[in-house]
Amino acid sequence: MKRVISVTTDRQPGGIANALISYSRALDIAGYNHLVVLPEGASVSPRLAKEPNVRIKTFPLFWLKFHIQTGFLFAPSTRAILVNAEAMLVHNARILAPLSRLAVPQFCINHSGKMRYLEKAQNIIFLSSAAAIRAKTHFQNADILEANHPQSFILPHGFSLPAEKTAKASYGKATPHKTPVIIAAGRFVQKKGFADLIDAASILQGKNIACTIEIYGSGELSAALASKCEQLGVKNLTIKGWTDDLAAVFRSADIFCLPSHEEPFGLILGEAMLAGLPVIASNTDGPSDILGADSTDKDATLKHGGLLFPSGNAEALAEALMHLLTDKSARKAASIAGQHHIQNRYSQERQAEALQTILALDHRP
Repeated sequence: MKRVISVTTDRQPGGIANALISYSRALDIAGYNHLVVLPEGASVSPRLAKEPNVRIKTFPLFWLKFHIQTGFLFAPSTRAILVNAEAMLVHNARILAPLSRLAVPQFCINHSGKMRYLEKAQNIIFLSSAAAIRAKTHFQNADILEANHPQSFILPHGFSLPAEKTAKASYGKATPHKTPVIIAAGRFVQKKGFADLIDAASILQGKNIACTIEIYGSGELSAALASKCEQLGVKNLTIKGWTDDLAAVFRSADIFCLPSHEEPFGLILGEAMLAGLPVIASNTDGPSDILGADSTDKDATLKHGGLLFPSGNAEALAEALMHLLTDKSARKAASIAGQHHIQNRYSQERQAEALQTILALDHRP
């Protein structure tokens, strides 16, 4: 079976870790083995080990960085595997230059949406159209001739669909005697926008809009977010710890919120939609592609599963939440539409088909 290599120096949970699972499953469908080279202790390793087409190769982080810089000359058995692969997926743009010395077609996966180091790429896979457009402008501003731009592709992540494609959406769980539950989840860092959600909760509380908001996660801003809740006197929002069973959380909720200041794709957004939750998300790269780029047209985005609001605008976020909280029929319609949208446009099979097409092209290093 043909082999594709992934290389990353990232050890943390989050976007790259989840993407490695997504790519492994897509590659399996497309008929590729997947060798993942990553640091010892990477959080995703136990999950990757369960994927049938995955083999893991780990090094202590210092030595992995050393081997990358030296083209794995001092790890000859690994180098031999790398140079005989069909392609290499590079998940950290800063290591593009040293890895380009290996004679294997190289694809940079643009997880962050940032432009640094991309001029070193042979090929780039973007998760959204917005990031691809931004890169083209970046290369032009850097006076790189269009003929010399890296070859670019737009390939969003895919989702494993339930065995029964017509699985019931989980809309309308809030009865007249039950307060609607809004959930959000992610790392507690500034770019995830949870401070804006706390401000929005305060606004809803001031307007006597009944709801319960639960934020799941952990991170460097845990204490700061808790302090903000206390300062504002927010009673309708609870900060939870991280959970390993988001599916159970989805089943208990009525609305999912993604208030990020930056969101290159938003795997968790698609997972919530697939679970049948209507969603509210900032108009960042991924959510804008998934729900529709025009965040001012509520009818258009609701037909794809939810509402968009201007990133960083707590008042607009509160307004969007209020719209779904007070209109159960809109929640129901968005729930059904969003689930169908992910099933039809963002399946793992579609990702695999697109990835197979990309890899089959002539990409001489």
